[in-house]
Amino acid sequence: MRTTLPLSVATATLMALSCSAGGPEVCAGSESIPQQTVKVGEDLGVTAICFEDPSGGTLTYTASSADVSIVETFIRGSVWIRGVAPGQATVTATATNEADKSESIEFQVLVTNQAPEYTGPTEGSVGVGRFLSWNLNDSVFVDTAWTDYFVEPDGEEMTFEVTSNSGSLAVRMMDDSIASFTGMSEGQVQATLTATDPHGGSGSGNVDFTVWEPQTIFEDGFDNESSLDNYEIDTLLTMAAIENGWLELAAESLGFLGYAFRDLGGEAIDWTIDVSLRTVDADATSGIRIFTGHQRYVYYELQFGLQDIGLGDANFVFAWFDRQANGGQGGLFVTDDTWGISSFVEDFVELDVSLTIGGNRAYVTVDGNTLFYLGFGLPGELAAFMMATWLEGQQTGLSSRFNEVRVTARDFADASPPAVMRDSYERFDFGEFIEVKQIQQHK
Repeated sequence: MRTTLPLSVATATLMALSCSAGGPEVCAGSESIPQQTVKVGEDLGVTAICFEDPSGGTLTYTASSADVSIVETFIRGSVWIRGVAPGQATVTATATNEADKSESIEFQVLVTNQAPEYTGPTEGSVGVGRFLSWNLNDSVFVDTAWTDYFVEPDGEEMTFEVTSNSGSLAVRMMDDSIASFTGMSEGQVQATLTATDPHGGSGSGNVDFTVWEPQTIFEDGFDNESSLDNYEIDTLLTMAAIENGWLELAAESLGFLGYAFRDLGGEAIDWTIDVSLRTVDADATSGIRIFTGHQRYVYYELQFGLQDIGLGDANFVFAWFDRQANGGQGGLFVTDDTWGISSFVEDFVELDVSLTIGGNRAYVTVDGNTLFYLGFGLPGELAAFMMATWLEGQQTGLSSRFNEVRVTARDFADASPPAVMRDSYERFDFGEFIEVKQIQQHK
């Protein structure tokens, strides 16, 4: 009796039904194995291979590749192949019986590559003189969900390229994965992002950019004392004076800010606020608060100066206030990118600060250096702002100085924003800073 033993059974060694004096044979109809196609990183069992022992002896199996840089082989009850790199190679499958007699069969394997695919945004916008940076190895918030800029089906590393079809948008790769876009002049521009895998497979996506000219919403150079009329200042809490073109704000009461508050009378969209800061007292920090007009996410806060925020020491911190946190008492939230010790800020005497929020992003530059860049899903409108001095110790009357404050935006809705709590203007602290790892979209 002739026993047929297919190689697709669950074990690599097939038990004999009787002893065999001859060698293994290829099963009838299996003399020619069709070319096998496998993707890079994919495993495939070759079920078409079949050997038989005329006397039913025990058969063991091996397989080898003529080019292991293209395809690898292994035994998992049958012959399996794994794509390593695009190309074609010959694989040999061998059956050996108990008498150490063998029979082999060859077949071709074609390994195909899966190129990267662009799944990121198809539209973008940036103001003239402003920039965006996209980490193409990361995810991005589009519409209502996070998505990857590129998907690499084989899970391999990618290299990136960015191009622009117009001088209105300057583009470059800042490092291996960070694409930068800078608005140069108004216009409609198409940028192309390309990812390439180690085997030369590439995928591209086009992004239609609008480059817009920012409009100035408010500016003040503090040229004279009349500038104080532009702000709401509580004289019980704040000493305010203008000297040599600088606004000095001193906090006069523990637990409260020394501040100058400005209501814009509307909402700025895709905005930037620029201001110069100068230290006066080491035990005070200085910065700005931005009020959104949102009923839950009331404001953003940007502070400079050495302090302990409860998570650790920091010389800068950017946070947002969630009124619903801490059982309705509110809380300030940060990410691991938005606080810490920066050499750009260390021992500063004067800083030129720029904060931009819009288009699901927030970033800060100090003296032209990017302090942080954050993918963002929180409210982006600017309804009001204040320049402020925070006390870090128990001494009152400490101050900081401000100059050349300017708000620019893409759009401005000339309407009264929703009212915010009065004490959100003034209070020193809303509790502990709370660190989160990723900002999600908030309705």
